[in-house]
Amino acid sequence: MFQWEILEEGYEYKLEILKGTRCTSTIISFPYITENSKEVILPTFREYCWRLKYREVGEEDSEISSNYPFTYVEKIEEEVSEKEEEDVEETPEEITEDPPEIEIVPPNAKEEEKIEGQEEEVVEKVEEKIVEDIQIPKTIMKKAEIKSKDPPKEVKGEKTTKIPVQKDIISSCNITFDKRSKEYSIEDCNLEFPNISSVEKYSIDDKHDYILVKGEFNKNLLVNITVLDCERFSLFKPSTWFKCKEIKKEERREINLLYSPKVKIKGKDSTISAYDINNDEFTLRIFAEKLTGEDISLTFETYFYINISETWLDFRESVSKDISYNQKFLGTGKKPFRYVFEKIVGVTQWHGKTAFDTKHTGIDFGSVKEPILAPMDGIVVSIGWDDYYGKCNSGGRYIKIKHTNGMYTVYMHLENYNDAKGQKWNVGDEVQKGQQVGISGNTGAYNCQPLGYHLHYELRKGVRQSTHTDPVPYTDINWDLIPTINYQRYPGRLSGDNPHPNF
Repeated sequence: MFQWEILEEGYEYKLEILKGTRCTSTIISFPYITENSKEVILPTFREYCWRLKYREVGEEDSEISSNYPFTYVEKIEEEVSEKEEEDVEETPEEITEDPPEIEIVPPNAKEEEKIEGQEEEVVEKVEEKIVEDIQIPKTIMKKAEIKSKDPPKEVKGEKTTKIPVQKDIISSCNITFDKRSKEYSIEDCNLEFPNISSVEKYSIDDKHDYILVKGEFNKNLLVNITVLDCERFSLFKPSTWFKCKEIKKEERREINLLYSPKVKIKGKDSTISAYDINNDEFTLRIFAEKLTGEDISLTFETYFYINISETWLDFRESVSKDISYNQKFLGTGKKPFRYVFEKIVGVTQWHGKTAFDTKHTGIDFGSVKEPILAPMDGIVVSIGWDDYYGKCNSGGRYIKIKHTNGMYTVYMHLENYNDAKGQKWNVGDEVQKGQQVGISGNTGAYNCQPLGYHLHYELRKGVRQSTHTDPVPYTDINWDLIPTINYQRYPGRLSGDNPHPNF
C-alpha cells in the first residue's frame, strides 16, 4: 500500500513505480486519482523507487512532489503457505539469504514424548519470550522449532537465539514509533561519512579546475525499532478492560541508505558534472573555480525510507567533511597523441557501434566554438568543405593532417580551420603538436538539418576513412575525466567504444 498526504481540495495524484536504487526508469505509471493511497502488488525479489506527481483536477501540467520525489521501497518477506512451508523445512535457505541460527537446548525424554501435540504452543512461547531485537521471519522460526521436535528447556533473554550481524554495518539509528498516535522519534543516528579513496585536481585553464573524487559508500544501516502499542482487549485479562496496557515490540532491520552529494568550494556551491555509482563505489566529477590550496567541503544528504506497522517514514540526515586534493596532469606521457582540447569537453557519441550509428567512425565532442589542438606533429594534407554525400548530408568544413607516425587525424563540422593568430592553414603546412588547427562549429547537415555544435574527431591508420580506429587507446588523457554529456536523457550515448560505459 502506497500512501501520501493530501495537499488540499481539488488536487489529483499520479503514482509512478521506478526501477533500481537510482530511480532511473519508470516501469509502472498509474492514472490520476484523488485518493491518498494506492494498493500495488510488487514482486519481492527486486528493488524499486516510487514518486508522486500531482496537479489540479482538470489541468494537464503536473509537478513532482517534493515530499515523495524518489522514495525507496523496502523488500518485504512473502507470505508462505503451508505447502511452501514443507519445502522450507527441507531447504530453509531458499526463504532468506541469511537464515537466523537458532540455538535449541536438547529436551529430556519425557518432554520428547509430549512434543508432537505441542508444536504450536512451543512456537508461541518462543515468540513471546525472545527479546533479541532482530526481526526473525515467523515461517523460519516456526519451521526451525518443528524440524527439531525439541522445545527449549529455558528461554532467557539474548541467550535464546544467536543471529549473526554483518560486520560491515557501521551506521545505526534508533527509532521509536507510537502505533496509536502515528508519532515517531529518531535518536542516536550515527551515519558514517563515505570512505574517500582519492581526490585529484586537474587544471583546465587559467580560471577553472576539475576535481575527481573517488570513494565507497557504507550503504548498510542498522535500524533498531521500538513500536509502542496497547495490548489487545481480552475478557481474561482485566488489565485490558478499561485502559491501555502499553506494550513494546522491538526489532532490528538492515536497510539501504541513499546518498545525494553537494559540494562547496570557497563558500560557494560548485557544479557536479557527473555522479556515478557502481555498486558501493562512487565517482564525483566537479567543475570549480581555480583552486589555490583551499579544502573542498563535501556534504552527502543521506536518505532512508522504512515501513513500520504499515506506515511509511522518511528520514534525511547530512554528513559533511572537508577534503584535500592532489594535483594531477591531464596527460600521462604514455600515449602518442595529446588530447585535442585545452579543457575538459564531454562526448555526445563514442567511436564504434553506437545506438545512433552502426559504425561511428570517430568521437563526437560536445564543443561550441572551442579551439582544437594538433595531437602530434604533422602536415596538412587536405582542407575544404565535405560534400561527398551531397549538400543535405555533408560534413561541413574539415581539415585532415598526416602525422609523423604515419597516422591521420580528421576534424569535421568546423567553424574555421585557422591557427591561433587567425591565419588559415593550407595544404602542405607543417603543424606542431599543441598548435591550434581550427575552431569547432556547426557546419554540415544531415537530411538538410543542422547537426548542432560539436567536433567530429577521427583517427585513421591510413588515408582512407575505412581505416578509422578508436582514438581512446592512443590519446594521452585520463578518460575518467571525460563525461558522456546528457546520458541521463539519452542513455544511447553511453554505447559504442565507451571506456567507461556507466557515465
